[in-house]
Amino acid sequence: MKYKYSMSKKLLTVLIISLALLFFFYLSRPPVNLENKNLILSRECYQVILKTIRGSSMEPLLKDGEKVKFLMDYYNCHPLSKNEIIVISFKTQPNKLYIKKLVGLPEDKVEIKNNYLFINGQLVRNSENKPYLVQGKGETLLSKPLINQKISDGYYLVLSEDPNSTAFDSRYFGYLEKTHILGKVIK
Repeated sequence: MKYKYSMSKKLLTVLIISLALLFFFYLSRPPVNLENKNLILSRECYQVILKTIRGSSMEPLLKDGEKVKFLMDYYNCHPLSKNEIIVISFKTQPNKLYIKKLVGLPEDKVEIKNNYLFINGQLVRNSENKPYLVQGKGETLLSKPLINQKISDGYYLVLSEDPNSTAFDSRYFGYLEKTHILGKVIK
């Protein structure tokens, strides 16, 4: 009987010490950094896919053969921002991906002056500081669907790095619906 009592007392002492240590470690841990917690949670919103660039329309930003990370479905959880490099696709060619720079958001004012593109009064330039030319079909595509010279809700203006008006971007296919934007590109 005395043996059982002694054993129970030792077990109780070990249990109390263990609980005290757990409590101490819980209180002494650093506070949660909400910024890091949001980053971890946001990863649940997208998939990271490694892709190889094919073509030269985004040079010098992205070179033919360069490997980049594509954050699929990133914009389902994050807002679109100007000058981000995005991946787009079209319903007619769902397996073909294009990489473009997002330069115009809904409610942005778009003007074409002397064949140059202006957004919110600012001349739009590529990464080499060359202004974008808009003429012919591009001028028609970028002028007609505007309401009071502003991009409609749900539509975006995307450009390649090629400042010439013959590039395959919004100057060729017009404003892009958000449903065509698949994700964000990071190096």
